[in-house]
Amino acid sequence: MYSRKSFLLSLAAIAVAAPGMVSASSLYHPSGGEIGYTTHPEHQQSTKSRGEVLQAVEAARKDGTLAIMSRGAPLPMK
Repeated sequence: MYSRKSFLLSLAAIAVAAPGMVSASSLYHPSGGEIGYTTHPEHQQSTKSRGEVLQAVEAARKDGTLAIMSRGAPLPMK
């Protein structure tokens, strides 16, 4: 009986703490201000390496999409 009660208590503690742990590693954090969130780009983790990003930028530069995107224009349909 005692082990069941301690198990349920620890399960409840995990359920209460889990949302806070998940949001700590996300880009947006809830806040009480007018917007309702704050942005923390240093918390976001990328799955691409630096080399892959540089290759994508170079490819966009060669085909002209980088110049279009830098002006804020929509990309044309292919």
